[in-house]
Amino acid sequence: MYQQYQRLEQYVRGGTVEPHWLEDGESFWYVQQGIEEEPVYLLDPRKRSRRHLFDLASIREHLQRVLREGTLADGLSLRGLSIQPGSEELIEVSVGRRRIELNTRSGQVRVLAESASPAPRPGGQETISPDGRWVAWIGDHNVWMRSIGQRDGQPLTMDGTADQPWGGPGDRGSRVVWSPDGSRLAVAKQDLREVPKIPIVSHLTEQLEVEWVHLWAATGPFDSADLFIIEVGTGERVRVDAEPLGEHPDMFYLLGWLPDGSELLFAQVSRDFKTLRVSAALPETGQVRRLFQEERDTFFHIPFYRPLRATVLATAKQFLWKSDRDGWHQLYLYDFAGSLVRRLTDSPIEVIEVVGVDENEGWVYFTAHSDPARPYDTHLCRVSLHGGDVRQLTAGQGIHVAVFSPQKDYFLDTRTNVDLLPVVELRSADGQLVDTVSVAVLDAPDEFKWAEPEEFAVKAADGETDLYGVLYKPYDFDPAKRYPVVEIMVGRPTVSVNQILRTRSLGGQALAQLGFIIVALDGRGTPERGHAFHAKAYGSMGRHEIPDHVAALNGLFEAHSYMDRSRVGVIGHSYGGYYAIRAMLQAPETYHVGVASAPLDPRMDAVIAYMGLPEENPEGYEHASNLPLAGQLKGRLMVQHGSADESVPLFYTMQLVEAMMKAGKKLDLLILPDEGHGLRPASGQYRREVERRYLQEHLQTGGVDSVGSESGPVLRGPSLAVPAPTRVHRR
Repeated sequence: MYQQYQRLEQYVRGGTVEPHWLEDGESFWYVQQGIEEEPVYLLDPRKRSRRHLFDLASIREHLQRVLREGTLADGLSLRGLSIQPGSEELIEVSVGRRRIELNTRSGQVRVLAESASPAPRPGGQETISPDGRWVAWIGDHNVWMRSIGQRDGQPLTMDGTADQPWGGPGDRGSRVVWSPDGSRLAVAKQDLREVPKIPIVSHLTEQLEVEWVHLWAATGPFDSADLFIIEVGTGERVRVDAEPLGEHPDMFYLLGWLPDGSELLFAQVSRDFKTLRVSAALPETGQVRRLFQEERDTFFHIPFYRPLRATVLATAKQFLWKSDRDGWHQLYLYDFAGSLVRRLTDSPIEVIEVVGVDENEGWVYFTAHSDPARPYDTHLCRVSLHGGDVRQLTAGQGIHVAVFSPQKDYFLDTRTNVDLLPVVELRSADGQLVDTVSVAVLDAPDEFKWAEPEEFAVKAADGETDLYGVLYKPYDFDPAKRYPVVEIMVGRPTVSVNQILRTRSLGGQALAQLGFIIVALDGRGTPERGHAFHAKAYGSMGRHEIPDHVAALNGLFEAHSYMDRSRVGVIGHSYGGYYAIRAMLQAPETYHVGVASAPLDPRMDAVIAYMGLPEENPEGYEHASNLPLAGQLKGRLMVQHGSADESVPLFYTMQLVEAMMKAGKKLDLLILPDEGHGLRPASGQYRREVERRYLQEHLQTGGVDSVGSESGPVLRGPSLAVPAPTRVHRR
């Protein structure tokens, strides 16, 4: 059952709608995902009508009978499904190399076209041109192109190498950006020749194989990059002549093009993340003009999963920009000359991102943490392009994700929360409910039960700041019992655990079923609650975070007698792994057992934004390291690490092992051979099983003895029995 709870999502049916808009820009058809028959519905919001059209299962049966291709067991893959406007019983679909027309009423099949090889659907890092004719991507360190109907492509560049690749790491320019007419591409070219390399050894091959990969580190030297604009027809390239912000190489972010393709918008961010400049470049010459520049005493927060964007308004010749220059992320309107037209939002809320603009009606639609009482809920809001009050358009606790119709008259609102499976509603542009389109249900084994997660608020170490988190309890929870506690540590300054838990699981529910109370929370130093909250840990990573978590746990212990403060564990991966170890070393009186997976080191590149440059903050980097604290370990600690991890190299853990050896401390170590930062399913399952056994052995029945001794915590009594999985039933 533990592994089944880890795969909670596979038992969720419904609650996901991908709209396929018809020519009127408002009606759409969709497949009810997760239902065995995969029914297809047509919804017309103006008529307030929804009709069942057909089932994909029946379509497969028709095609199976006529084409005699594939088997029902392998699903007979369908691609590119489309419904003919005005003739809903006629659909088109791609099967293998053929484009098929099928009459869903009569079952008649007609082959419309057959290609020499099947055309793959663009995906991953592939980017489709605005006219839908071309696809571009980064491959083998170069820029590649192909027409939308071809499988094979051709290189647009041929000089990219592992040391000087086209495209950048992560969100720093890895995508290519098409000009509006599809005649040009903007893309970055990296120069990694000064960046050190580390060996990644393959241990599971017949003979040892070694691959050398670049390692970015806060201690430098840094990579550099140039922006180029490439003419698609000729391959001619123009270098963007951007003036550097400082002595270290800048990072570039592609923001988009002006509507007529006359200029490319891009941003430069200084290596210390304190200066940001927005500029425009001429594609013919690469000449650059500066639009505006912002400065920070601390840092610009640029989430890796939501990179910088500028929302360009075609008719108004203006663009929207999000900035936290006053302490909260707000929306600003600029013209193409770089002059501020007006500030659009002016309230202590966190704007997340722009999701749509209706220039005809003059509305900007955006997501924001707009409810002060619930600072991690995300709602759809709107504000006039002329300024004025912000109106929240969605209701109900949790995370709201909106998808607008092409005409901006309606939007699909998908809402989730820690205690709520996804619900999809259709609403008019002013927020009025039109229809409930899909409500997710759980289709799981009979024994698959749990108590609903519980949200909580406690005080930080300062005794004043509210911290928010989530509790998970066993499904057979008894408040008269005392349960061991495990905290899932995230702690990273780039993401909020509250946001993660409202859209997907971190395994808390699975661990709770084993007889634990699971805690997850955001302390000060994490994003999306204003810059002051986020910047609390600036320059002093590892100084304030654990005291906040200890204060939160103490508050929970006082409020809940069923939480056993003598049996507390902590787990985490990457940043969370670093903080799990930090908790064991800084607060051994609170945390008794820890499991840290792929723990990073503060010398890594990712922390520069939050720590400053190493030469400017040597004491901060030294204090942030876990190595000098190794002698403070009193409880039981396990570290897990993949031997082929390129993001957080294994040698960081090896240095921790050495520090523990020198301090005479015991450390349990699991090395996962040839695994990277994100584990393959089998290895991930094994890692979680080891984690489960470790927590049960050292925290479960009987309490923790010997905390602070050389032998570590001792188990008393049997481990919790885990029932075997049973049949799945349908609801």
